[in-house]
Amino acid sequence: RRVLFRSVDRFKELNERNLIDQNDISKYDNFSQIADQVSIAELRSIGKELENQIIKVYEDKTWLMVKPLTWDASKKYGSNTKWCTTSKNEPSYFKKYAGNGILIYIINKENGLKVAFHNCPEEGMTFWNQLDRRIDSLMTKLPDYIKLKIVEDMERDNMKPNLDYLTDEDREKFDKLYELHYRNQGEIGRA
Repeated sequence: RRVLFRSVDRFKELNERNLIDQNDISKYDNFSQIADQVSIAELRSIGKELENQIIKVYEDKTWLMVKPLTWDASKKYGSNTKWCTTSKNEPSYFKKYAGNGILIYIINKENGLKVAFHNCPEEGMTFWNQLDRRIDSLMTKLPDYIKLKIVEDMERDNMKPNLDYLTDEDREKFDKLYELHYRNQGEIGRA
């Protein structure tokens, strides 16, 4: 229920910023349609500050494919999903998935569909729906040419994990943020 209320609150906030196309909430048939509109609007709201925190794998009129390089970029591009890598309170999942393999978010800019792709030596290739459920590639609703873009990216970059793209300075910043998060969690737990 909280997720539904957050989607409605986020809808209101994005609507006030004129980022929602259909701003009459009574025109939607269900909460899923509202959540889709929130996803689309959040894509429009992503600022220039995150452009250097992703690698754009591919983009056309309908699809956007990105490799998030930071926890902030992961949370922003993966917003309105339940992916563990986008958790607002737990950076360790992002660090694990982006540090040991390729993590790509595939986003339909027209209908808000989001699919996460991960490839690592231990688990192989996996796809995840917006509810963070592992799904077969056939169930992703991704067109074949988008799946081919994933393969091309893996071949081009020789299976390089996302975090390997960070500069030493950016990696140090991420590690400090990660450390600070857990230090603060420990202090909160002791209070």
